[in-house]
Amino acid sequence: MSHGFKGIYRVRINDRLDSIVSSRYYRKKDGLPSNYMLNVFKIKERIIFASDSSGIYEYVPSKDRFEYSVYFDQDPESTERHHIP
Repeated sequence: MSHGFKGIYRVRINDRLDSIVSSRYYRKKDGLPSNYMLNVFKIKERIIFASDSSGIYEYVPSKDRFEYSVYFDQDPESTERHHIP
């Protein structure tokens, strides 16, 4: 979940969908370009976050952090392409 002024949160809810089981706040130390002004999207089963000026970042579940996305930051004029597996 993202909020422009409060940052990025991961919220897990119970099976009955009536209470929060756990939550985690992601910030700059977790690989994001800043703590605010981030937007969340899901594209091709990947969770990505776009900032207003720092590019696109992908969530890496095995590391529980974010990394700059080479795939989603391609130059349309370039002949080099990175493919999503």
